[in-house]
Amino acid sequence: MHASLERLFDLSGEVAIVTGATKGLGRSIAFGLARAGASVVVASRDQARCEEAAAAITAETGREALAHACHMGDWDALPRLVERATAHFGRIDVLVNNAGIHPASVSIMDLSSEYFDKLYHVNLKGPVRLAALVAKQMQQQGPGGRIINVATVGAYAGGAGVGTYTGLKAALINFTKTMAREWAPLGIRVNALCPGPFDSEMMRGTTKIDPKFPDRSAMATMQQRVADCDEIIGAALYLASKASSFTTAEDHVVAGGCCAADSERIAHENDPEPRGLLVALHAARSSGVTFAMVRRRRPRTIDISIAPGHRPQRIGSSDERDAIRAPKATDHRLNRSMPGRCLRSVGKPPRLPAHWRNREWEP
Repeated sequence: MHASLERLFDLSGEVAIVTGATKGLGRSIAFGLARAGASVVVASRDQARCEEAAAAITAETGREALAHACHMGDWDALPRLVERATAHFGRIDVLVNNAGIHPASVSIMDLSSEYFDKLYHVNLKGPVRLAALVAKQMQQQGPGGRIINVATVGAYAGGAGVGTYTGLKAALINFTKTMAREWAPLGIRVNALCPGPFDSEMMRGTTKIDPKFPDRSAMATMQQRVADCDEIIGAALYLASKASSFTTAEDHVVAGGCCAADSERIAHENDPEPRGLLVALHAARSSGVTFAMVRRRRPRTIDISIAPGHRPQRIGSSDERDAIRAPKATDHRLNRSMPGRCLRSVGKPPRLPAHWRNREWEP
């Protein structure tokens, strides 16, 4: 790699605070920033876990790491985190507001004040407070700095049982844009990072409530998988480094195509026409179809075409008599050049079962 490119991502001599840094995405981000040369403040609720993560970072990268236990929901504890980081390292160049909680699936009708406040303090109030404190320190030390607020791809669509978590993360994205506007004159860039399904402790915890949630999350992505936590490092390093010098007030989705592929479907899954699309797509998948073009012709009418090399099969009627010609495919992608939606997958697709051919679907 050319030296000029290496310098774009080099964090040598810089200091980064990463909250929720003892496990999952936060731990991967902390290791990634240290590998790029940064000294890291490992912040989380448990001091012993902070010390373990800090020691592991130093052992692997040779960079200094400071362990500091801090609860993001404790308003009065956050200034101490900033003070200790500044006293120890002399400055703060990067803040990654990663800490977040989603302890249970709770519907809006069952939402209690206690549960709402618990999530509000950790997922929104704490990150906003910490960002403001760090921004003041960045202003004093100059010149500028970078703040990354970790939200979620679910902030764009919501979902049953997760509305409190995703709603607060959506608010954090909005705060991110406001911070970026207010602090741009200070040279501080603020961006949101919105992960999709990652193999984190939070994702694994959902299996206690819904064992099939990780599988459904994987199917919601174009890549049809759940990502490893280290796959977040590239995006985080980009936003934390000089490589993103002209990037601020943006929300960066790292979700395997989840948002583009399914956000509309998820947001409108109770509407009959999009729900018909969902039913037809799942029927095709359950029957073993690995390549399908799904298109809504009109309400309550679904077309599915199978390709390549197979005669298109239809579900539903259409005023258009020309079969949809699905393009060749070698991987999972959304074909934006074609009308409708295209689910592409490697493999020879079988034919649809007879009872799904040439019939109109009625919800």
